[in-house]
Parts: sequence; structure tokens; C-alpha cells
Amino acid sequence: MALLPGAAFVALAIVAAHLDQVAADVVSTVPPAATLEVPPLQLGAKIIRVACVGDSLTEGFHASDPGHSYPALLQGLLGSQYNVMNFGHSGATLTGPQAGYANKAPYWMTAAYQRSLTSEADIVVLMLGSNDATGRVWPRHRRQFAPLYVELVRAYLGMRSRPRVFLAVPPPLYRPHAYGGMLQSVINADLPRLIPQIAAKLGLPTISVFEAFRERCPNLHQNNCAYMSSTTTLRSHDDGCHPNDVGYFLIARKVQTAIAPDSLAASPPVAITPGDNTFYKRRLLAEVTHTSKQPITIFV
Repeated sequence: MALLPGAAFVALAIVAAHLDQVAADVVSTVPPAATLEVPPLQLGAKIIRVACVGDSLTEGFHASDPGHSYPALLQGLLGSQYNVMNFGHSGATLTGPQAGYANKAPYWMTAAYQRSLTSEADIVVLMLGSNDATGRVWPRHRRQFAPLYVELVRAYLGMRSRPRVFLAVPPPLYRPHAYGGMLQSVINADLPRLIPQIAAKLGLPTISVFEAFRERCPNLHQNNCAYMSSTTTLRSHDDGCHPNDVGYFLIARKVQTAIAPDSLAASPPVAITPGDNTFYKRRLLAEVTHTSKQPITIFV
């Protein structure tokens, strides 16, 4: 697997309503695969297989391309000693389907789930719950959430490869009633409480993606977090649910820190370059270059 599918990049150019906030954030960037300095793979060393399990936040909805989903960026951060696999399925719930949304079905029923079980993963990162937190699903199935979460985790713990399992708390919801009536009270309060409780019960570690975003965009009722993508007007960051490329990079870095802290020493240098006012709706603009020595700047 390539270290970074899609456009490799060296510098992230931040153009946002909160430029000062984002520019102050220390974000490591990923150079082209040919120049990425990672510890050399020892002859005969085992490739560590990482399965990223989840919904659209794992699949990479609103990333500029598949190469900027968090699993793809995580691959670039971890290097050739790891094989990071994306088993995200947009719309997946943990509990039950949502009427009127054909893609919102339990993760158990997806092909991604079946593939993940046969992935021979050494590490599983599980991030689900956002699609359960709607007015049509949560009131009916909230009592099933914790038991089904435990059952799903035990399915991965029972894999032949005996993986380490990490439970990730999804990002905050900054836009109320997004995507079929998502509930801020559930995503911003219940899930950050329930998922660590489930992890503690099972003796497993958590990854608080939620806190990584809240530290940078603390007002959860103000829908202009610079790490979120745009859906309507330019520079709006109004999606409120799905990150942009920098937000997905933030997730990748958070996951890297949790599952492979030793790899941080080999991470590329820090580089944040303020850009101009170029914005694109939904999809970000990547400057194409055929010279690997030149950085490809991504505007977000």
C-alpha cells in the first residue's frame, strides 16, 4: 500500500475564519512517499495491520479525495511498517436503521464489516455513534447502544489475529439537526460519556477525537469550526459534522499518538503556511505539481 494515496503534500495552507486559531495549532505534515523519513523496515519484520472501522468520518466524506481520509493520512504518518486499512461505511449506525435514509443501516450489515473481520488486523480503531444520534434512531435504540457496542468490540477481540482495540469518541457536532436530525445533546454529551465507560468496562483504551476538536473549537454551538468542511457558502465551515482535510489530519495524528506513540519521533517537520483566499465548495483545491521537490499546498 502506498504511504499516501492521492496527492502527497508537504505544507497545509490554512485559510479560515479563525486563521489565528488554526495557525497556532501544531500540525505535522506529510511529505511525498519517496522522501518520508521513517525507520527502515527490518528484514523479516512483521507489517502491523491497522483496521479503521466506522462510518463516513472514517470513510472520509468531504475529504478532497480518498487520499485525505484519516486512514490514508495515518498511513503516511506511520510509514511502511504499517498497513492501514479503511473499513468506513458512510451512514453506518451501531444500533438500528433510520427510516428515509437508505444508507443508514447497522454496521453489522455492511460489506465493510465482513471485510474488517477477515483483515487479520493487529490493531482495530473503532469510531461509531454519530449516526445513532438522530431523533429517529436514538429514542428507539439508545438502551441498545452500549450492549451492541460491547458485542461489536468482542467480535473484533475474538478475531484470529487477537488485535488491540481502541475506542474513539467521534468529533463534536457543531450544526444542530444535521444529516437526518443529528442531536447535539447526544454527540456532544452522551457519546463522550458512554464510550469511555464502555472502554473502561472492557479494559480498553479510548482515543478522544472529540477533545482534539473541542480544544481547538471550544464553542460547540458556533458552527464555524475551521477544521470542519463547507457545504454552502465559501469559507463557511458549515457542515458541522464532517472535517475538512486538516480536520482529518487532526484525527490521524490523534490516532497515531494513541496506537503508535514511538512513531512520533520519526514524524516529518511541522509546517503550516497561511494561504490566500482561495476556497472551493465541498472539495478542496490541491495545486498539482509534477516536481516532488516542490510542496503541494492544500487550501482549506
